Amino acid sequence: MPPAPLPSERRTVTVLFSDLQGFTSLSEGSDPEEVRELIEALFTRLRAAIEAQGGTVDKFIGDAVMAVFGGEQAHEDDALRAVRAGLVMQSEIASFNQEKSLSLELRIGINSGEVVYGAIAGEKATVMGDAVNVAQRLEAACRPGGILISAAVERATRGSVRTTRLDEITLKGRQERVQPYEATGLLVTDRRYRRAGAEARPMIGRERELSRLRALFEARKPAFVLIEGEAGIGKSRLIWEFHQYLTGVEDGVSWNLGHCREMGPLPMDPWAEMLRKRARRTWP
Repeated sequence: MPPAPLPSERRTVTVLFSDLQGFTSLSEGSDPEEVRELIEALFTRLRAAIEAQGGTVDKFIGDAVMAVFGGEQAHEDDALRAVRAGLVMQSEIASFNQEKSLSLELRIGINSGEVVYGAIAGEKATVMGDAVNVAQRLEAACRPGGILISAAVERATRGSVRTTRLDEITLKGRQERVQPYEATGLLVTDRRYRRAGAEARPMIGRERELSRLRALFEARKPAFVLIEGEAGIGKSRLIWEFHQYLTGVEDGVSWNLGHCREMGPLPMDPWAEMLRKRARRTWP
């Protein structure tokens, strides 16, 4: 018997749309099998870039790719993962062009929002909703070689992604104008943790955890603390509140922050990141 279809449910995801420019001219006058081999090799690299960041290729549509971050499994940094994947995809295109003496380009659009996730007519699970349409329209409005992200993605990645604010645009099929941003790179910074409390309301429900952190510090003994939990429960906010407490200590505290990335290659990633930051501050 075929497996039972996945029940449809509402989820907040990040959708990445990419469209390959130059494919039509490449196909014209070329052997179909050679073109297929080239596209197969390229799309294999693009898929790897997406999956390396925890995303899923939802579908290939001709020379376009639709990927979803947070569909099968939600992460608190799905928007950042999507932007990272987009940047790697652009890098892969550049390398592929150099290797094959081609001039292909990608347009990428990324948007976050609520969708319905589930199977249709017995096919594999997919996402449906306005958030998908906006991602596709952003891709269509993007310059070749660029990455356009929505305001929702910009808010979720602020302090981690270098962006340029562009003029508002009208997307096809939508009455309201949309504020796009162009993502141009990643930032190595802790600002997203400070941002977690910069405009936040009073913290509720984490007093016990904050008290434990304070008690460990006041004991003046070495301690290792692991903060983990589902996406969106307030881990970054808790760190920000503890940082605020440390900055108020009279005798001063040396503060270093390292990220334990879920997709990281090494369990020592946080320590390596802290050492890199200290080296940049100390060494020429």
